[in-house]
Amino acid sequence: MKNASTRSKDQVLYFRVVEYNGKALVFAPPKKAEEHDRLMKALERSKTWGEFKAAISASDLREIKELMREREELSAAEIRERIADDQPFQVSDVPGTEDAEFPSMLMSIQDRFLPPSIVEKYAKRWGAFNCLDIVRIDTSNLEAILGDLRALGFEVIERSDLEFF
Repeated sequence: MKNASTRSKDQVLYFRVVEYNGKALVFAPPKKAEEHDRLMKALERSKTWGEFKAAISASDLREIKELMREREELSAAEIRERIADDQPFQVSDVPGTEDAEFPSMLMSIQDRFLPPSIVEKYAKRWGAFNCLDIVRIDTSNLEAILGDLRALGFEVIERSDLEFF
């Protein structure tokens, strides 16, 4: 088994317990978990579009602009005006936040980050809202899951301080 100094970045996973139809586990690579956390905090705390844009990734901003074009049929000029730095920001201004289309739920894609053997043994895939499949992992097997991941060479770190789901 690799030790922490030789472990590649893709062999490190953060996890946390979330409330989702009972307690469930969410696993994600550090970068994904941290990006999701920044986005969630920006959605909650930003007062202006300038604050919001400064706090999120360029890819998240592109996705928001695309949703504005598709859902609201806004032109590029209308989008620029709406998201000007000095414009007030409200979560409801971001298309998809009210129907869970944005931001993406990491629970719906965590099977991409976990080894297939872990997904097959512990996860259940089920449809949730908005035709979104959730990869749900119950907390009852937490110690076994962590042991199996570590046996496969993963470093697994609990990050309940981050908001990712």
